[in-house]
This record gives sequence, structure tokens and C-alpha cells, in this order.
Amino acid sequence: DSVILMDKRNKEVLCRSNEYLQEVTQIPLDYTSLQNLIVGNPIFLTDSVCSYRQTESQILIMTVGDFFKNLLTLSKDNALLHCKLDDINMSRSRTADITYGDYENLNNIPFSTSREIIVSEKNKIQVKMNYKQYEFNKPLSITFNVPKNYKKS
Repeated sequence: DSVILMDKRNKEVLCRSNEYLQEVTQIPLDYTSLQNLIVGNPIFLTDSVCSYRQTESQILIMTVGDFFKNLLTLSKDNALLHCKLDDINMSRSRTADITYGDYENLNNIPFSTSREIIVSEKNKIQVKMNYKQYEFNKPLSITFNVPKNYKKS
């Protein structure tokens, strides 16, 4: 129901609702989309496949959904490498470009430990995500304390 953003440069912690991400990115991110983004699954993927192309090293799949055309690039072993979202509404120039890299295998589960996300329309937002630690299929308990020298807003 909420997101906590830690700005290490300005030593500030922002507590916001999920809708905040939609406002900032201008992309209709819901809980499922955000969860897929975090775990490395494609977002806004539909079963409406428009085109499919296989090369020696990659598989390209284009789908069309309610909001976006989605061009996925997969490796030969089906690892997600890239996702390019373009707005269906031609009057908007809203795009998102997500690159997945540095795959590791944990218990035979491939996981991208590095992501670069670029979202643009009128403004451009760039996010780099690097995972140091991750686990799958285990109960999770997270505690988060705001550091004393950080401002909370």
C-alpha cells in the first residue's frame, strides 16, 4: 500500500502511497506491475502477440496491451534482457526502457541483479537498481528504520 524511497544524496526518506509512483513516472504501475519489475518479470505483458522473431542469439516478441506496445528481448535461454514500452496513445510520447543484466542463478532460478530503467515523456527519470542480496520462496520479514541523520517526509 506504500513505498519508501531513500535518497542517500540528500539524506532524506520519502514515505508515499503506491499512487506516488504513478504520478512520478506517468506509468500506470499497480502492485502487480511493481512486483514484476522488482522480481525481474516483464511488465505490461499481454497474450496479444503482434510479432515474433528469432535470431541466432535472441528472441524478440512484441505484444500490444491497453496502455503500451511492449517489445521484449530474450536470450536464447529465455532470460529477459530488455523491455521497451511505447504508449499506445500516439499523442503522448511516453516510453519506458528497461535493461536487465548481470544474471545469477540461485537454486536454478536465473535472476537479474542489475536493472536500468529509463522513463520519459515530458521529463526523463533514470533508475538504476543493483541487488546485493535476494532469496526466493521463503517467508520474509523486513524492518526498516530511518537513520538518525536522515530527514523523513
